[in-house]
Amino acid sequence: MPAGRERLGTARALSGLYAALLEGDSPVLRSDTVRCLTAPALRGRDRVFQVVLERGLGVVLDSKAHGEAGAWYGPRASAQSFGHGGYTSSVAFADPRHGLAVALAWGCLAPPAKHQARLLAALDALYLDLGLE
Repeated sequence: MPAGRERLGTARALSGLYAALLEGDSPVLRSDTVRCLTAPALRGRDRVFQVVLERGLGVVLDSKAHGEAGAWYGPRASAQSFGHGGYTSSVAFADPRHGLAVALAWGCLAPPAKHQARLLAALDALYLDLGLE
């Protein structure tokens, strides 16, 4: 792809990708491949975010056990959750225990503390609204 011609997608499309990963054998990946991608592969302090994160192969695993800053998927997400965030602007993930795929995107970057607060508030409200406690 030529430089400057990045492909863009919607939050809906991104949540659709994570929903497909939850389905087991899907058109996207086989379930054994998803298990390999989401198995713990690395734990350590992220150089950009300066928080301890658990990582699979290409995804960030639920890391709230290492502190609130690692709770990218909110306090109610299951320990099996996996996905990725955009730097202080978005997050997308799958929560296999609840059969939930989520993508949230804000229209602007925010200071890390403000983003963390709005992210946790939105995800907490989502899980509560869906009755997933």
